[in-house]
Formats: sequence, C-alpha cells, structure tokens
Amino acid sequence: MDKKKSSQTASSAQRFELCAPLRTGGRFVLFPYDRRECWRANSANDSSEFQLKNRHVIKHSNGFKMSTAKNSAKWYHGKLNRVDAEEVLANNGFAEGLFLVRESSTASGDYVLSVVHDGAVIHYQIRRRGEDALFSLSEEQKVIHGLDELVYYYQHQVNSGLQHKLNDFVPGEVCPVPVRLHGTENLLHRATSAGDANIVFQMLQCKEKDGRDMRAKNPDGQCAAHLAAFYGHDEVLSLLIEYGGDPNLVNVADSSGYTPLHVACQANNVSTVQLLLEAKANPTTRNQITDWVPLHEAAWKGHVDCARVLIEVGDAPVMSRTGKDETPADLARANGMNDMAEMLEQCPWYQPISSRQVNKTSSFHDFFSQLKINF
Repeated sequence: MDKKKSSQTASSAQRFELCAPLRTGGRFVLFPYDRRECWRANSANDSSEFQLKNRHVIKHSNGFKMSTAKNSAKWYHGKLNRVDAEEVLANNGFAEGLFLVRESSTASGDYVLSVVHDGAVIHYQIRRRGEDALFSLSEEQKVIHGLDELVYYYQHQVNSGLQHKLNDFVPGEVCPVPVRLHGTENLLHRATSAGDANIVFQMLQCKEKDGRDMRAKNPDGQCAAHLAAFYGHDEVLSLLIEYGGDPNLVNVADSSGYTPLHVACQANNVSTVQLLLEAKANPTTRNQITDWVPLHEAAWKGHVDCARVLIEVGDAPVMSRTGKDETPADLARANGMNDMAEMLEQCPWYQPISSRQVNKTSSFHDFFSQLKINF
C-alpha cells in the first residue's frame, strides 16, 4: 500500500491487536477492503499487510482483536440429553454464565448450547445449515463456519444478541474435527497441493481401512478438493471425485465459505471449472459469508473463460445478484473488468425475457463464437 495514502487513512481507521497465528502483538491499522465483506490490516511499524474476513475481527471495548478458533476448548459433552445437561451444570457450581455444548437429541446434525442464566438453564438450539459445518444459534440469521468458532464468537462478541455472557464452561472434550473451523494438515493435503497423483491414488485405495475423512480440513480450513481446485491439479481432483466416496465433495465449503468451484474461478483454472461442473458441482451455490456464487468470483476477477464455461456448461444464471443486489456484470464494471461486463451484458439471458432475441434451445457456444469482443 502507498505510504502516503496509508498516512491519510490511518487517522480515521480503527486500531486493534493482531493475535496469533499471524503475528503476536503489534499495532495495526484496520479499515474496509474493496467491496468485499472483509478488512485490510496494515502494520503501523512496517509494510506488513493482511486481509481479514469480518468474522475474524471481533470488537472489544478497547478496539478490535483478531479472532482465532479455540480448537483446544473442551466445552463439548457429546450425547447428553436435556435433563442430564442440567444436572451436569448443577454439579459444577451452577454459576451465572456456566455453559456446555452437546448433541441435539431431537434434530440430527444439530447441537445445543446449555447455559445458566438467572438461576435457570436456557437451551439454545445450534442449527446446522446444509451439509457443511455452517451453524446458526436458534433463529439467528448470522451463519458461522465451525462449531468452535460459533462458541468463541458468542463468548467474546460484545453485542452478540445473547441476553447474557458465556463466562465459563464445564470441562468436557474438544468438539469433533468435522465440525471445526480449522483442522490439521495431513498427508492427503500435502500430496494434493504438490499434485502427486500417485500418492493420492494410493491413499484413496486404503481410505476405507484408515477411515480417512475426505472433508478433513487443513489449518486454513480447506479440504483436499479445494487445494486441487486452487492449484489446477485436475488429475488429482478427478481421483478425489472418483475414489473419495463422497458424492457431494465438489460442493463442500471451506472455512471462508468457498466451494471448490468458487476457488477454481478465483484461480482462473478453466479446465478445473469444467471438470467440477461435469462432476455435478452446483454453480448456484452461494458463499454463506459473502453471498457470492462462482460467476460473481469470475466476473470480479475478469476471468472471461471461466465465466463462459460456467454459463455454457453449467447453465449458471447470468443475473444472479449478491446481497447488495449486484449482478456479475455490475461487479465486473466496479472492478474495472469492462470486457467481462460487456460479454455478460451481451449474453442472451442478460436481457429481460420480453426483449430476448435468442431461442432458449440455441447453443451458448454459438453465442460466444459470434461475440465481436476480442478476449
């Protein structure tokens, strides 16, 4: 970032402490970053710069602090029913704000936050949103990735919406790996990143023996399919799809809400986009944090070929709107990708139905081949 611009912005920016794992201590300047739901943090001492999602920034009375998933917090009590949960809380002091998390006995895949408040126990349903580790508390609209991150958020967020604080927990176990925000890097992650199809194939052959979870996430919250999509390792990705034993692997979201198709569009890996679509990746799946579909990503980056494949092969809706009512063409123009915006605006499905001049059964290939824009 330009130092002159930094000095002009610093006076109006908020300051916060950036915690591990990025950096221990240090003063940083925090301010909104482009049109995304995120922030940019610039060091007040050097040229270090980080991009942070909204959910990673938690406001405190003395400023902002970088949030980190508490993988080691042992507040999880597994299969515990309502009555037993109340008994456990009572046997551990029944202090105000004492809590535990348990599996829901009424809804498979959901969890329950049981907390002491005003001499009684309140049980909040933690609802799972879809197949991924996306959760919301009771009827709250806020969706958080990772059960550990959700508990951490409601423990530390000043205006979380709860009537009370979560002060302390009854010691139990660490929550299960599949529902955490972050995981641990394993051999499959490393082999996938390196594009080593031979090792990946061998590991997939013995997957049933060692019980390997294909959705296991690395410290960045990505599973092997995200890594293959990012690096464009199509051979490895094909193996993961064919032998992984998870038919919906291509639609799994990472800790930032991106599916492998989002990631491939960001990285401009055209062949990977086509491979994912042919494997039934859903081009209309939205990032639960940014509310963007893969075409929004391709349009924002100006990746014309990826957009073309999404529309032609995946039948991706050209008029998909973000939570801010922006179409892919709007995003492209906002980011200076005018060729992309023009291509999208000339697409037959961009115009209102009454003004379309193209038969719906006509091939998108014919349309793209007739475009006069030279990409």
